[in-house]
Amino acid sequence: MGDEVTEPMAELPRVQLIHIDVDRRLGHEWDRWDGKPLPNQGDFDSSPRLFFAWSALTLAAGGILSAFLIYILSPRLALVHRAIPDVLWTGWAAGGVLLGGWWVLMALGYRLNRPLLPERLAERGPFLRLMRFTSGLADRFGRRDWVENAAVKVYNA
Repeated sequence: MGDEVTEPMAELPRVQLIHIDVDRRLGHEWDRWDGKPLPNQGDFDSSPRLFFAWSALTLAAGGILSAFLIYILSPRLALVHRAIPDVLWTGWAAGGVLLGGWWVLMALGYRLNRPLLPERLAERGPFLRLMRFTSGLADRFGRRDWVENAAVKVYNA
């Protein structure tokens, strides 16, 4: 028995734990609550017009920010190729027209109570991103709950 040589055991595959990062957890809404009564007794009911106003503000802020970046970077980009700033400004203008037209069709469709855009442009994709950016902007001004309530009403319509 003492003469036996034991071979090392082969490494068995181990179970891998899956770690999922989530942007929310149960009760996260109360993290910043200071214990004081909520405004309007916690009733954040608001008109869909509020979402359209804040979303227009969000689109305008995004347009101004992107124009500022193009303006600041244009001299350096022109050193690479002199046509780059012109291409960027043309793309900026085209993007503004497309986003503005999309927003108008979305607002008009809501007003007329009939879809003017296909589902993937009205409920999915751009609309959900606009909701997220609008919510972020409204949060900086303490109006997130009201704007999100209005956005859900628009989304559901």
